[in-house]
Amino acid sequence: MTVRTVTKIVSADPGLNTTGHGTLFDFAGARRTLESTGIISTPKGWSYERKMDAQVVAFRALLEKKQPHVFGIETYGYQGPRSHSAAAFWMSRLVGRFEEAAEKSGCWVVRVTKQEANAALGLRGKVSADRVRQMVDAMFPMREVPSVSDDMAYTIAAKRRPRTDHEYDAVLVLVGAAQRWRMHARARAQ
Repeated sequence: MTVRTVTKIVSADPGLNTTGHGTLFDFAGARRTLESTGIISTPKGWSYERKMDAQVVAFRALLEKKQPHVFGIETYGYQGPRSHSAAAFWMSRLVGRFEEAAEKSGCWVVRVTKQEANAALGLRGKVSADRVRQMVDAMFPMREVPSVSDDMAYTIAAKRRPRTDHEYDAVLVLVGAAQRWRMHARARAQ
């Protein structure tokens, strides 16, 4: 069986107001290149259903543009009073709709918990946003790096760091999904 040498991974840190997303190239375990990050935002005054629908439409467009092999999504498990809220219900639906769209586009879907995402960077326990930023910035230093599409290799000089907490969280999910993908690919190759 042939193992893919370059795997494109897209991730999402879903939210009804703002979803962070990222794209990473994994070069057969040799190195990872952060290709891009971004956010999908919806107006605060919209209903939960309208926000979810708008997020899903934008996410499908992202999948069409990026055409990833793997999709990593942060899963949610609200506890306490929030677990029975309308927001928790709509978040569960949003996660399900993102997973469905990724599966329909042919992606292998990887569900990553917040703890797994943090552990992918060697972080444990409650982690501050500043600590996440430091670890992501150290893992993906800004410089000119090769970027790869399925049919050609080229260099992109205009990389940028993630700007929002949502984007940084999406990078955590990317790293966690990349680790899970590598384990899966190795097991299939044996």
